Amino acid sequence: MRASLFALLLLPLLACAQSWCPPGAEWISKPPMGWPVEGYTRVYYAGDTVLGGMTGQRLARQHAEQAWGSPNISYSFEPAAMLTAFSNGVVYIWSPEVETWDTLFWFAAQPGDRWQRAHDVPIEGNPSDWIEVIDTMTIVIDDVPMRRLHVEQVCDGIWVDWAGTITERLGYVTPFYFPMACSSESGIWTLRCYSDDQIDFAYGLPCTIFLSTTSILEPVLALFPNPGTTHFTLDLPPGPHTITLFDATGRMVQHQRTTDARPVIATEALPAGVYRIIVRDEQGAAMGATWVKE
Repeated sequence: MRASLFALLLLPLLACAQSWCPPGAEWISKPPMGWPVEGYTRVYYAGDTVLGGMTGQRLARQHAEQAWGSPNISYSFEPAAMLTAFSNGVVYIWSPEVETWDTLFWFAAQPGDRWQRAHDVPIEGNPSDWIEVIDTMTIVIDDVPMRRLHVEQVCDGIWVDWAGTITERLGYVTPFYFPMACSSESGIWTLRCYSDDQIDFAYGLPCTIFLSTTSILEPVLALFPNPGTTHFTLDLPPGPHTITLFDATGRMVQHQRTTDARPVIATEALPAGVYRIIVRDEQGAAMGATWVKE
């Protein structure tokens, strides 16, 4: 079994309804203390999708970052930063490069079990770069019991100087992202808050404080009708804009420019489903909305 680089989440072993990425699931991370950067990364459940015969979850990612002493804030938005699925104690991640599901976390694992970290492109027969379970325990947050794995990274049979915990729903605390490869990490931002329809958990200060340190990442975009069929209409500020549509997998399916304040976007060629609409002005400022085609 194998795992992945954009790590964050997990899922309880017991068959609790919506225990993996339940309604309202949201992870917010911050740069570590001492970094000359302020900002946040917000990952959240943004809808379901079906790929490779499995029903999965689309996780969107918002990011805002500002260097100390700089007036500039950089923003980014990915409507499908990660696609996950769950079955029999395993959280899978979709690998678009090879169009297959790969193991992200194995929460049914026992001490001594291990799985190979997922790669963008699987390396067949590569024995290195494993995640091994050292111990397990159960913690309780807001009266919800969750499984926690103590893990270490193993490379070619040698334990490297990295160890941590993975907790159901919360995922990693630090590093927030999963190690990319032996002796390296894909990110050292720290998970600060997690919430869903059952629990609300924060390490220290509530995340409303972190989010308020930067301006709103993505103002709501006005469009109608929603749901719709053959078209939708946008209400835009004056000036030229680019309009981009993404499907449930994060693939760009339509892109156009307009100078109209109320453009009508034709969607006859698109299949029924959920779409993310991103509109940017000439300065790159973004507005977004989710649109459903029936």
